[in-house]
Amino acid sequence: MNWTSFRYSSRLALAALLLIPAVPGIVLHAQETPAPVPAEAPAPKPVAPPTDKEVKTAVIACVSGLTSADANKVSQFATTIGLDEDQKLKFNNAMNTYRDALDGIRNDNALDAKQKKAQSAEAHKTMCTTIEGMLNDEQKTKVVGVLKRHAQAQAAAKKAQADEQAKKKKK
Repeated sequence: MNWTSFRYSSRLALAALLLIPAVPGIVLHAQETPAPVPAEAPAPKPVAPPTDKEVKTAVIACVSGLTSADANKVSQFATTIGLDEDQKLKFNNAMNTYRDALDGIRNDNALDAKQKKAQSAEAHKTMCTTIEGMLNDEQKTKVVGVLKRHAQAQAAAKKAQADEQAKKKKK
C-alpha cells in the first residue's frame, strides 16, 4: 500500500466511523463504557468535643501566656476564639482582677514565699475557672485548637533549631 492509498483508506475509515452512528437502523456493537462517576469526598469524621480536662488545660495554658501580654495579643486571642462584646468585657475583667490580685500578693510583706505562691496559684485558678465558665462549647473547642497549633509550632521550631545545630556540627 502506498502513501496515497493509505491516506485515502484512512479518510474512508474515519468517515465511516463518523457517519455510521448517523445512519438509522445500524447498531454498533461496541462495548459502552459507563460515564466516570465523580469520586465523592469521604464524609468528614465527626470531631469529638474536647474533654473537660483538655479545655481546662488549654484555658490555663492560653490564659497564662496572656496575663503579662500586651492588649493587642489579648484582643487577638479574644477575636480568634470568637468572644462577643459581653464575653470580652468579662474576659478583660477576669484578667485585670488576676493582675490586681498578683500585685497585692507581691506587695504584701507579711506573706512568706510559700504563702505568696499558694495565693498566686489560687488567684490563677479563680481567673481560669471564670474564663472557662463563660465560654460556649464552640469557643472551648477553639481554645483547645489554639493550644494544639501553638504546641505544633513550638515542636516545629524546636526541630528546626535541632536540625540547624546538626548542620553546624557537620561543618
